[in-house]
Amino acid sequence: MKEKTPIYRKIIKDIQDKVEDGTYQSGQKLPSERELCKQYQVARGTLKAALSQLKQAGLLEQARGSGTFVREKGKKQSCYQNAKKLVDELYAMHLTEEEILRLASEILLGQMDN
Repeated sequence: MKEKTPIYRKIIKDIQDKVEDGTYQSGQKLPSERELCKQYQVARGTLKAALSQLKQAGLLEQARGSGTFVREKGKKQSCYQNAKKLVDELYAMHLTEEEILRLASEILLGQMDN
């Protein structure tokens, strides 16, 4: 049985897709958290979890009092997009999140040994 995708992950994917298809441009300010909560019909905590992950991944940046912006394109964003494509491919191969994380850990630990 396939695991149900958490709502915050669907928000992450949607925002990533909007950045990739140009709906949200590099440097563009996203709608306010209140507007995004309404758009996705989620509680603020759920939205904050999604935005936090996107910030950690280098796709978004927040300026206190100014809002959330699409990070200017650069090396980190390109690296993130490549990693995202890889993870999408692994999901398409029906690997679970646990299997993907285990694989990533094995790769990282193997690189530490080299």
